[in-house]
Amino acid sequence: LDVPIDYANPEAGTFSLYLVRHLAADDDARIGSLLTNPGGPGLGGSYLARDAEFYFSPDLLDSFDIVAWDPRGSGRSEPAIDCIDNYDDYYAGTDITPDDDAERQQIIDVAESFAEQCVERNEAFIEFVGTNNSARDMDTIRRALGEDEISYFGFSYGSELGGTWAT
Repeated sequence: LDVPIDYANPEAGTFSLYLVRHLAADDDARIGSLLTNPGGPGLGGSYLARDAEFYFSPDLLDSFDIVAWDPRGSGRSEPAIDCIDNYDDYYAGTDITPDDDAERQQIIDVAESFAEQCVERNEAFIEFVGTNNSARDMDTIRRALGEDEISYFGFSYGSELGGTWAT
């Protein structure tokens, strides 16, 4: 599903969101669609629909089309955020439990370097990857499904995303 990179300026380009829908098993019991997100943030969530039988009860699977997506910048959605080429530089040799000021500064330096590279490599769209735009995407998904109303279930950060969408 194509969504605007910038909802305030739809001509600025699009993200292509990767979605998966697991159809309700019982047409007679079908209530509608259940949009779902695993949290993260920054994780793709399409697997929740692809493998719905492992995450949802038979009653939910009978009654709802389970719809999940990889939010903008993540998973199989495009463009995806790609910050660095070599993650080893950020994991090897950095003590994540610093004992002194030098070790604390090393963590700060590594984090700042990572963030700078991430912004530089994704500057065309990174400011539009966040909770508010993901919530707007959720409503675009609802409309694309032809649903006047839709149910939602979010795990972890996905509950905050749902709260943002609801407001």
